[in-house]
Amino acid sequence: MKAILTISGEDKIGIIAQISKILAEEEIDILNISQNLMDNNFTTTIMIKITDGKDLKKIDKRFDNLGNQMGAKKHNDRQLMAIRRTIESDFSLLTSYNAENN
Repeated sequence: MKAILTISGEDKIGIIAQISKILAEEEIDILNISQNLMDNNFTTTIMIKITDGKDLKKIDKRFDNLGNQMGAKKHNDRQLMAIRRTIESDFSLLTSYNAENN
């Protein structure tokens, strides 16, 4: 299954390293990564491939814990679209999974 992680907010040292660490520990492949930086705000989108049998709730919980440590806000797809229409300086992390098996 493919999933998209979108991380946006104030640029902080180590954000990508911490996300990559979780993905590596969970043996999740990064298929593509894109990052944009404007002033001190960034947006990073990471496409990942999750093998069948992975515990998505466990992975989601790990990202929730990371978000809490970094003062992040987690948003669903609808909330993310609203955020994109406004200017926010808070760090946010979106984890979205689809049903497509690839």
